[in-house]
Amino acid sequence: MPTPDNYPFPNQLRRFRHQRNMRLIDVAKKTGHVNLCQIVAWEKGRKLPSLKNAIKLANALKVPVEVLFIELTHDIRTAMSKRMRE
Repeated sequence: MPTPDNYPFPNQLRRFRHQRNMRLIDVAKKTGHVNLCQIVAWEKGRKLPSLKNAIKLANALKVPVEVLFIELTHDIRTAMSKRMRE
């Protein structure tokens, strides 16, 4: 079984949820989701939320999307920077 470090979409969802003393059900209610499994999959990095859901999560946690997905943001910026130098 993969460890959280091996999941393809690392993020800061759980960190910010805990900082805001929110439960999974609180995030689900704020984002309009009834399926906690989906939110858990996003938190653990097993799945990447759609843009619409990423924005909902960012609003619920009061954090910019780029901060929630800082590793992905960094990877994208690095790749773009590389392409600009070519």
